[in-house]
Amino acid sequence: MKRIAALILSVLLGAAFLTACSGPTCYQVKRPNGQYVCLQECKPIVEYQGSSFSIKGTNIPIPTTGLTVNLGDIAWNKTLLQTAASASQIMDIQRVSRCERLPVLATSMTNQEEYEKLLKNMYESEEKLNQLALLITMNNPAAVVNWVNAYSKEVPPGEVSRALNDPDLAKAEAVVRGMNHQVYVPKDTKVRSLDSLF
Repeated sequence: MKRIAALILSVLLGAAFLTACSGPTCYQVKRPNGQYVCLQECKPIVEYQGSSFSIKGTNIPIPTTGLTVNLGDIAWNKTLLQTAASASQIMDIQRVSRCERLPVLATSMTNQEEYEKLLKNMYESEEKLNQLALLITMNNPAAVVNWVNAYSKEVPPGEVSRALNDPDLAKAEAVVRGMNHQVYVPKDTKVRSLDSLF
């Protein structure tokens, strides 16, 4: 089962990578050496509505009453869903913030190292979010707990920007002010294999 999940995720990620520079989601930026690079449009992939959140179309309800919600035949803890929503939303805001800095860095050869680092971090964040969507789709609360522990840490709502050490995350601060539960921000960790999260 774990290998099938890993295969599904690798196919999804491969498809996302191959289509990243097609259609309206891509635009070209000319570099000083004359080369063009294709950059994605900077759009959120996580949507949060208070009573639910979605990651690339995977919709997850968050109960407004009670302590659990059934997804299929499995009872999920409300706090776990809120934690996953918080962690994924802030991770996506951070991913979009990095994405918005790419065009300026792409047109400057002096910032090549920072450009490559931001691009790598952006794609790693998207892979982590894909993993979360897959784990929820597979209806595996224990694996979601492992995902939260592997990729995020709890912080007080007013400490988000400082915890992330990212001055462009004022939007994340504004988002978490409205949350009345624990806030989890991304840790600077590498992507783990999907098998390690089961």
